[in-house]
Amino acid sequence: MLLPRLLLAATSLRAPRHLIRCSASYAATDALYLGDTSLLETTATVLGVEESEKGWTAVLDATVFHPQGGGQPSDVGTLGDANVVSVFADGRAGQGGVVYHALEAEPTFAVGDAVACRVDAEHRLRSARTHSAGHLIDVAMQRCGVGLEPTKGYHWATGSYVEYDDANPETRMTADERAALKPKLQAALDALIAEDAPTGVSTDAEGTRIVTVGGLPCPCGGTHVASSGAIGAVTIEGLKKKGSGKSTALRVSYSMSD
Repeated sequence: MLLPRLLLAATSLRAPRHLIRCSASYAATDALYLGDTSLLETTATVLGVEESEKGWTAVLDATVFHPQGGGQPSDVGTLGDANVVSVFADGRAGQGGVVYHALEAEPTFAVGDAVACRVDAEHRLRSARTHSAGHLIDVAMQRCGVGLEPTKGYHWATGSYVEYDDANPETRMTADERAALKPKLQAALDALIAEDAPTGVSTDAEGTRIVTVGGLPCPCGGTHVASSGAIGAVTIEGLKKKGSGKSTALRVSYSMSD
């Protein structure tokens, strides 16, 4: 049941072609946020500074910045006095991948410098809350007796949703069933948030990072809040059918409180 989410969580944006050629010269980036999802600051050594038609990027030996991937937007923040506007990975962050920090302008630091890394705390918290909420909806679906397999998540500040495989025509939910499920799902989600269950982060025997939200373990490379109560209020906006035939899915859309 967890394999589709694992594949999704492990996927990172691929680096632009001009950077892929350079990545072999860099050691894998130490993705510090995987070990401590609340870590927002560190000092790292600059391994590379590159300029392309798309702007400036920097590679460090270690980073607290989460790259875009797994349905979660990248962190933003600063490297020294340079603004980090997006982050992406060539390969799998934390498992041999190289993380690139896209900068707003040419930086003043150079290769070999130690640079202060600071993640924008408000942006990180919003992303972590939204991502944790997506996982908690999986738990709420189970509590409502819905055994559909999660396949996709979009954990951005607007337009957030989780999708479930609903391709089997014999068990596919009707419009009436979706309408009846919505209030039940909201009630289950509210109860899970009120329970304030702690979030667990561990690594299995194969080296896969496992995040447990609301008591449900799931392979995931994203950032999360410390407990379900820290997610805050979440509103189930709607349940609707997406696609057709073998690609039919149930999309559960949700929004976060400010």
